[in-house]
Amino acid sequence: MKGKDLINIGIFSVIYFVIVFIIAMLGMIPIFLPLMSVLMPIFGGVLGGLLGKALMKTHFEKAGIA
Repeated sequence: MKGKDLINIGIFSVIYFVIVFIIAMLGMIPIFLPLMSVLMPIFGGVLGGLLGKALMKTHFEKAGIA
């Protein structure tokens, strides 16, 4: 892993924790509690997919694949 990869991981981790915190605060309002089980996987999955795409792109280019 290069420094660029570690920076990407750090940025995506901070964004992920901020979004999870905001959605978790919605859970403090009882009517939004069921919404947490819908919103967390959507936003977490999108960020995880973007991070995976960014990291795999650099590693596939390095290996000469794609």
